[in-house]
Amino acid sequence: MPVLKVLTVSSETGGARNLAEVVEAFQLSVLFTNLCAKSAINVFKEKHFPYRDIDNVHDINDLSDLVRSIAPDAILSGRGIELASPERMAVVIARNLKIPSVGVIDEWYDYKKNYADKKGDLSSLPDMVCCPDEQARSEAIEDGLPRDQICVTGSPLFASVLSKPNIEDNQVSGQATPSLANREQLLVVFISEVIQSSSAEEKKAYRLKGDGAPGYDEHEVRRILLDCLEDLKIPCTVLEKIHPSGRAESYQALNSKVIDWHTVREINRRNLFKHADLVVGMRSAALLEAKLLGVPVISLQPGLVGSNRCTAARKELIPFFSRVDSFKTWLQSQSFPYRAHLKTRPDFACENAASNVMSVVRNLVITR
Repeated sequence: MPVLKVLTVSSETGGARNLAEVVEAFQLSVLFTNLCAKSAINVFKEKHFPYRDIDNVHDINDLSDLVRSIAPDAILSGRGIELASPERMAVVIARNLKIPSVGVIDEWYDYKKNYADKKGDLSSLPDMVCCPDEQARSEAIEDGLPRDQICVTGSPLFASVLSKPNIEDNQVSGQATPSLANREQLLVVFISEVIQSSSAEEKKAYRLKGDGAPGYDEHEVRRILLDCLEDLKIPCTVLEKIHPSGRAESYQALNSKVIDWHTVREINRRNLFKHADLVVGMRSAALLEAKLLGVPVISLQPGLVGSNRCTAARKELIPFFSRVDSFKTWLQSQSFPYRAHLKTRPDFACENAASNVMSVVRNLVITR
């Protein structure tokens, strides 16, 4: 039987991290070619997996020529929220070349938006979409994805968090960061995201239309976090992990006599959570990852407008605060350090998630 040839395509961190877990699990039995752009490049680089940089490939004909030269049996892609993303182009190319395509959803929102064009047509929908759990599948169907093209596999990324929790730090050289081990002070990790802010008028429009910014941005939240820690006189080190798409120069240094604040971009998240005493974020999927590792985690979204997009909070796995005074009251009541592990393994982190995704790929190849 010939070796299965799978082409992976990713440009976003979340999708790339899921695909990388599948590659790691089957690299000895499947021939993978990995096409990466933007923040996905660092994911495969950190894993020491071979990849092709397609950052400069913007024309679908050029990407199509590349896919033809590779001649894969199947294409496995992450989600492509941007209309011109390589993930979307790869699905269209796969359809034109009659190559089976499988997509992996790494979050619990934007289901249709991941694959819909400007007209709302699902022009970039893969033959099959793998989602993390039944909640995601149900929401995806409700959002407009075809029932027969969605299957529950679990998340390869979240499965690896529980199966391989002790990942050593692969911190990028040249970054000035505090030592994570042998600390006397508490370590608070702030997971930043690039979030569009909104004015009072925009907030009002959001309520009327149901679309827009959430009523806060990462710069406001980082300042609120600093102020709360200072007001409560909690001496600690805060390590702010900015999003891969964020620009370091956009984050001004925060000076404090009580708080030792550091801002970094490239650092191994899992190792960071392993040493953290508290993880604070807004709506990032990283909060779910931290919770799986047993770290105290909270979602801080001051003045939230519209729906809560924090999956860990929606699943009621972590506390959620839209009011600063409530967050301060909670913070004052805590006795750090401590751990808060989940009692059971969640379905979205099922141990065989990577195998489930690969089974979907193989079945499509066999039946095509």
